[in-house]
Amino acid sequence: MSGKLKRKRKKAISNAEATPFLFNIFALFVFVLIPLIYVPGTLDGIQPVRLFAISLFLIICGGLLLLGGHLKTTPVVVWHNPLVWLLLAYLFITIASMAWAINVKEAYFDIAKTIAFFVFTLFLAAILFNTHDWQGRITKFIILAACISVAVGIYQFLKFVIDTDIDFLPDGRPVIYQVKGLMAHKNQYSVNLMLMLPMLIYGLIVFDNKLWQRLSLLSTIAVLSMIIILQTRAVWIALFIGSFILSIFSSVFYKKINLSLKRRNLILIATVTTLLLILGTIIFVPARNEFSKLAQLKSIANPEAGNNEFRIKIWKVTTEMIAEHPITGVGAGNWKLHSANYYEGYDLKRKQLNWIRPHNDMLWVFAEKGIFGIIIYAGIFLFFCYYLIKAFFRSRDKNTRFLSLLITGGLISYFIISLFSFPLERINQQIYLHFYIAAAIILLYKTKESGLRKLNSKIAVVLTAVMLFPVMYSVAILQSDKWLAKARIALNTEAWRTLLDDINQAETWARNLDPDATPIDWYKGLAWSELNQPKNALQAYFNAHSAHPNKITVLHNIGIIYSRLNDNENAILYFNKALDISPDYSKSLEALASVYVKRGEYQQTLNTLKRIEPEKRNETVIKNLQATRKIIIRELFNEAEELLKQGKEKEAWQKYDSATRVYYLPDKFLMNLENEHANKFDDQTLLKMLKLVSFENRSKTYQDRINQLKIKTGTDEN
Repeated sequence: MSGKLKRKRKKAISNAEATPFLFNIFALFVFVLIPLIYVPGTLDGIQPVRLFAISLFLIICGGLLLLGGHLKTTPVVVWHNPLVWLLLAYLFITIASMAWAINVKEAYFDIAKTIAFFVFTLFLAAILFNTHDWQGRITKFIILAACISVAVGIYQFLKFVIDTDIDFLPDGRPVIYQVKGLMAHKNQYSVNLMLMLPMLIYGLIVFDNKLWQRLSLLSTIAVLSMIIILQTRAVWIALFIGSFILSIFSSVFYKKINLSLKRRNLILIATVTTLLLILGTIIFVPARNEFSKLAQLKSIANPEAGNNEFRIKIWKVTTEMIAEHPITGVGAGNWKLHSANYYEGYDLKRKQLNWIRPHNDMLWVFAEKGIFGIIIYAGIFLFFCYYLIKAFFRSRDKNTRFLSLLITGGLISYFIISLFSFPLERINQQIYLHFYIAAAIILLYKTKESGLRKLNSKIAVVLTAVMLFPVMYSVAILQSDKWLAKARIALNTEAWRTLLDDINQAETWARNLDPDATPIDWYKGLAWSELNQPKNALQAYFNAHSAHPNKITVLHNIGIIYSRLNDNENAILYFNKALDISPDYSKSLEALASVYVKRGEYQQTLNTLKRIEPEKRNETVIKNLQATRKIIIRELFNEAEELLKQGKEKEAWQKYDSATRVYYLPDKFLMNLENEHANKFDDQTLLKMLKLVSFENRSKTYQDRINQLKIKTGTDEN
C-alpha cells in the first residue's frame, strides 16, 4: 500500500511540475497574444480570427491535458457543479433556439462562441486547480497585457488626438474614437481595460516583490487614467457601482480582510464622500463644453442626451419583441432581423438604424432565447456571485478573500456594462468573464473537501472534438470576409463583373449576411442590376430578402427592379415596405414618387416628395417638386374649366381652392399663377381666386396684389 501511495504522490508531483508549463502557455496565449491577433484585408479583422485562435488553441490544450494526465488529479466536482451545469444549459438553449430563427446561419456565431467558452472554462478550471499559486502567476500575465494595451492606447492618443488639428472625424464623432487600443471600438477598449482591474489591484495588494508591486501600481493607474480619457460613460457607471458595493461590503465585513476599524471608517467616509461629490457635480455644476469629461459625466443622468435617448427607444423595441416571443425568443443571432418590425412610433432616424444588437445583453438574451434562456443566463450570474461570496466566507486565507472580493467587484461591473453594451459578443471580454468564472469555481472548491473522484478523460475527448465546429466556422468566416472586402472594393470602383466573381467566392455555409447585416446576395443583385439583367437581379434580391426580411436596402432595390420591369404595383409595395421601417428614407421616397409620375398620380407624387426632409432635398428633388406642383395646378385649372363649362360653378371653385393649397406659401402660388397662367384669367376671376387664401395666411406681397386687383376692378369687398 505504501508503495502505491508513493507512486501516486510521485505522479502528483510530476503533474504539478508539468501543469505550470501548460498554465504559462495558456495564460500567455489567452491574455497577451490573442489581443494582438488581427487580420488586415477583411471586413472584421478581429472577431473571427480571435475565435479561430482560441478555438484551435483549446483543441491543442485538450490534447495536452489528456497527454499530461492532468485530469486524473482534478476532482470531478471542478467540472460537475451547478455553475458548469448552467453554462451547459445555456449552450443547449442557444442551439435549441435555432428552431425559431428566420435565418439559422445567423445563430452559428453565437453557438460557436458559446461552445468555445464553455470548453475554455472547463479546461482553464482544470489547469488552475493543478497550478500552485495560479492567482499570482496569472496576475503577472494580466499586468503584461495591461501594459501592452495601455501603450497602444497612449500611442493612438498622441497620434490621433494630441498631434492633430481636427476635433471631429468625418462621421461627426470626436477624434477620441480613434483611440481603440487592440479592439475595434473605443468603448470596447475601455470595457476590456476595466475587466483587467480586479487582477491588477490584487497584485497591488498581495505581491511582496517590489518590482511586481510597482508594476501592479503603475498598470492600475495607467488603466484607470486611460478609462477616464476614453470617456466611456457606461464603464464609468460600472466602475463606480462595482466599487461602491465593494466598499460597503468591505466595511461590513472588514474583519474578514483584516481591516482595522479606523481603515474601515476611512473607506466608508471616502465612499460616501465620493458618491456625494459625483451626485453634486451632476446636479449643480454646469458644463461649458458638451464634449468635455464633465459634460459626459452629467449626460449619464440625462435620458435625452446623445445615445441615451436612442438606447431607451431600442430597449422599448426589444421589450415589444420579447412580449411577442416570450417563450421561445426569435432565435440566436436573429434580433437584428426582427427589430424593424417594432420601430413604428419611436421616430427612429435613418442613421439610428445601424445597430444590430440592443446594447443590453439581458434584453438581447431574453429576446433571442426566450424565458428559459434569460432564466439560465441570469442564473449563471447569480451562481457566479454565490460561489465568490461562499469562497469569501469559507476561506481562511486572506488572499483568497481579497481575490473573491475583487472578482465580485469585477462581476458587478461586467453586469452593469452588459446593461448598456454587448460584452456577450466580444471575444476578449468573454475571455475575462470566463476566466473569472473558472477562478470562482476553483476558489470555492479549493476551500472544501473536493472528494476522491477524479475527472473522466473521455469527457475531455468529447470537449476537444466539439471544438472542431468553432474552428471550421471561424475559418469559413475568415475566407468569406477576405472576399467580401474585395467585393467592397469592386463595388466602390463599379467593377460589376469583378463584384459578381468576388461575391460568389464570399458565399459560405457559415453565413449569408456580412458583418453589417447586409445580405451577401444583395451585392449580387446590385451587380446584376448594373449589368442590365433585372430578372437575375430580382432573384438575387429575393434571396437576400429571405436572409434578412427587413433590410431597407434590399426592399428598396426590389422596388427599383420592379419599377424597371414596369410592375408599378409591386414597386409601390416594396418601396412602402422600406418606408414602413424608415419613413424618412429619401431614396425610397424619390423612387416611389417616380412610380407615381409614371402612373400619372401627381398628387401622390407631391405628397411623397414632401415627405423628404428639406435638408435632404437635392437639386433633383427640388426641381421635381416644382414641376409636380405646376402640373397639379395646371390639371386643377383644366378640371375647373371643364366644370364651369358644365355649369358646375361650385365644384369648379373647389378645384381653384385646391390649387391655392398646392404650395406651402401663398406667394409661391401667386408666382406660379402669374408666370404660368397670366393670360388664362380675367382680373375679376384672378381676384376671386387670390381671395380664397385666408387673410391671416397672406403675406404683404400677396395682399398688395389683391389690393391692386381691387383698384383695377373697382371692388371694395374683402
